[in-house]
Amino acid sequence: MIRGHDLRPLPLLASHGAHSGGLLKARVSQLDRDLIVDALRTYRGSVTATAKHLGITPRMIRYKVKKLGIDSRQFSESQV
Repeated sequence: MIRGHDLRPLPLLASHGAHSGGLLKARVSQLDRDLIVDALRTYRGSVTATAKHLGITPRMIRYKVKKLGIDSRQFSESQV
């Protein structure tokens, strides 16, 4: 389970323009990537176990893996 102290603090943004939205999206994408990669590593590439651990559907994991360019096969038992 992720708690507040597990997350890095975000720096205060000087403006609320388009740049700040891009920064937030980049941070969220990086956090998604880190969480998914860690879970895939823990569960040896199992999308179902990763999804259950993160509390989302396997379909959503597959979507995020594709969107974030993660090769889930690299975490399978034969590769570990």
